[in-house]
Amino acid sequence: MHYSNALASGTSTLQRNYQTAAGTNRLQSYAQTLQRPGSAAQNSNVTFSYDAAGALVKKGDNHLHYGADGRIAKAGEYADPADARAVSYVYNALGQRVLKSDARGAGQPITVQTLYAEDGIGSTVLGQYANQRSANSAAPAGQSDSTEIIYLPTASGPMPIAAEINGRLYAIHTDHLNTPRRLTSQQGQVAWQWLISGFGEVRPTTGDRGYGQTVSGPSYAQAVKFDLRYPGQVFDEETGLSYNLHRYYDAATGRYIQADPIGLEGGWNRFGYVSGNPLNFIDPKGLEAQICTYPGFNNDWPHVFTCVNGNCAGWYPSGYSGAKPKGPWAAMMNSNGAYVDDSDIVDKSYCGKVAGCDEKYIDQCVLDCRSGGNKPSKYNLFNENCMSTAQQCVQKCVVNSCKAKIWNFLR
Repeated sequence: MHYSNALASGTSTLQRNYQTAAGTNRLQSYAQTLQRPGSAAQNSNVTFSYDAAGALVKKGDNHLHYGADGRIAKAGEYADPADARAVSYVYNALGQRVLKSDARGAGQPITVQTLYAEDGIGSTVLGQYANQRSANSAAPAGQSDSTEIIYLPTASGPMPIAAEINGRLYAIHTDHLNTPRRLTSQQGQVAWQWLISGFGEVRPTTGDRGYGQTVSGPSYAQAVKFDLRYPGQVFDEETGLSYNLHRYYDAATGRYIQADPIGLEGGWNRFGYVSGNPLNFIDPKGLEAQICTYPGFNNDWPHVFTCVNGNCAGWYPSGYSGAKPKGPWAAMMNSNGAYVDDSDIVDKSYCGKVAGCDEKYIDQCVLDCRSGGNKPSKYNLFNENCMSTAQQCVQKCVVNSCKAKIWNFLR
């Protein structure tokens, strides 16, 4: 991989060579050379280690320790998970990370609590609150560091438009995916900027370093820390990873560090991020909507249904309710004569990702279809069945997701 960045003082280049394991194509390490204008080349090597499930447990000098729920519980430079000199994470019953505690330094651990919106998405951050105060904070005396974010509801999901960070107000400028790309102060100065790159691997630039402007000259603003990345992601400086509700995303490799918890429903590559196309798609939950085909217990009567974040349901004849059939139908009865839920047959089905212009919109649209907006008035085996209903729902959601995005762009 070769990356270059043109600056006023010259061009910075990053050359990175990857080494994969024979037979598995799993990333083992990469060696990189960073050349900045007027400076000597900086060489480094990063190695990777994985557990039996394929989850990343070590990247460079950083060890990742997982809890019983499969989420990262602790991260630090020590291999012993009992070592207290690490950053610990606490999650609530919804899987949301609500507390981060950094005990790597001397004295009291630095904590950050996170508050989320009750919008059904689960990863929309409303505020982050620390137990310490920065020296340059403009907040009232005695108030600790905090970041609070205001969103504008849109057809493609919540768009962050403003933030109050340590007592200072900033406007948030987003791209077509509602990804924050720039923060400007009340004086119109750029305070934070995250340039567009292939997988978000470029680090943001803060205002204290200045921004070259060919017309008006450099524009400076006070340094600001802002951790939102792709929709649904919060960046962690200590690991270089982004928390994405159900998983963690590594922008340096352009993939998740854990397999998709919904299995192959999320696609053939269980570690991939939005099918390798983050310039056009988002994954705020680390999951994906799917359309699935079940061949039947004896390959007799196939069944088609949809899944959103592991929640699966199809359309049935009269006498059936939701995802639980109530009447006799051979395709939905197992060998013991018991009826099964659509979620119980996912691992025996063929599933494909529902790809459109806005994944968040598609997820909600598919769920809305099940609530009555796309159900036929009467089941008909030949033209109003589970397959036609699922296909009509998916087609409508994909088309409308693109219409909404185009409309937002034109506005």
